[in-house]
Amino acid sequence: MLNLRFLKMRLAMAGALAAAILSGPGAMAHHAGLGFDTSHPYIFHGTVRKFAWSNPHAWLFIEVPKSDGTSELWGFEAGGTNALDRQGWHKSDIPEGAKITVIGSASRDITKRLAMLQKVILPDGRSLDAGPGAPPPGFKPGAPGGPGGGGLAPGLIPTGAPTEYK
Repeated sequence: MLNLRFLKMRLAMAGALAAAILSGPGAMAHHAGLGFDTSHPYIFHGTVRKFAWSNPHAWLFIEVPKSDGTSELWGFEAGGTNALDRQGWHKSDIPEGAKITVIGSASRDITKRLAMLQKVILPDGRSLDAGPGAPPPGFKPGAPGGPGGGGLAPGLIPTGAPTEYK
């Protein structure tokens, strides 16, 4: 009987170890911000088309007018609702049709029109920092890495001053 219990415990430990090893790289890749160019954040001005208050990530979609008279629909990935709530966000802060300004790090493939949300400036002037893309307290745009790390992975800390997206 003792051998059966020992065998079950060893199998459980081996399964837990295998799960930890196999899920580690996927979780790290998901949260490392590898798909976004944080060295060159952009400023987007546009109209809210949809704000999806959801987990594991909230999504903001805005229509951005371009200098040639056309427009593009951009999607911005933010943190989860708990993280946003702790930073003062409310689902009702961003209604459809609102004209807002967004600062975000675009996808390394800019043709995808996706970005990691860093900040939203609302029509009333309020500013909302966003989930994993939010700079740590005291962060100065253009300062490499900023002070501390705010618990963010190095790839998530914006390092360049934002420029207008046109």
